[in-house]
Amino acid sequence: QVPGVKFQIVIVSDTVPGQKPTVLFNIKDNAGNPIAPADMNSFSLMFAGPTTDYVMRQQEVATGATPVGDGNYSYTFKAEIPGYAAGSFAMGIEGYKNRTVQGVADPVRDAGFNEILYFGVTDSVPQPRKQVVDRNGCNQCHEDIGNPAGFSIHGGIRRNPQYCIMCHNPLRTDEEGRPQQFMPPESVQFKRMIHRIHTGDEQKQPYIIYRIMSGQQRIYDYSKVLFPGDRRNCEKCHVPGAQLLDFMQWGAQPTIITQAGQ
Repeated sequence: QVPGVKFQIVIVSDTVPGQKPTVLFNIKDNAGNPIAPADMNSFSLMFAGPTTDYVMRQQEVATGATPVGDGNYSYTFKAEIPGYAAGSFAMGIEGYKNRTVQGVADPVRDAGFNEILYFGVTDSVPQPRKQVVDRNGCNQCHEDIGNPAGFSIHGGIRRNPQYCIMCHNPLRTDEEGRPQQFMPPESVQFKRMIHRIHTGDEQKQPYIIYRIMSGQQRIYDYSKVLFPGDRRNCEKCHVPGAQLLDFMQWGAQPTIITQAGQ
């Protein structure tokens, strides 16, 4: 019954090091009717880079974006593209609008698919991030990965693996939410996290992630996950050849775990 949410990133400008990027975008329902960012219950934009392998990201709430006509809106980040930035970056989008559905007591989240637009920082032609996993592979088990109708992730607002990796980069850990007595932190880099989760009960050391949400501590213990398949079949999830070492020469960064900046 929900009318749907569809995002489009039209263009990103002011993209050289030291500038604050401006995003031109629009939001519509499935019938093409415009939706104002201010009418969304949650709406954010995020840029990350470089696309060789992400090491930084910046996310900002953009419900206050400025209308510029033709159903488009403009938002300028408060944060700058780092002065040391080079190559290409990615701009991503996420959000949802609560809807009333007949026969359901609570509002239903109507979330959009995370569109991504790549833009050059020092590259004259933007270079996209290499695709390593195939979302269709995820959906062989999860129906519609990220969608509450299939396998909800982050409340159903993150559905595109190419968007997930913008945040779950090689430097990302659970240090912020992990109790001191359970240090050191655990990596939540996408490749490590997904491989560990799908190893589940077969791993010798448990994979436990700590997180603070709405002021409360959450514990995610993946020690009992059962994977109904053969993990040696890499192309069950990966695009063909992406698991091979020669594919990884595009600049993949090592997984780094720090504690208190050290």
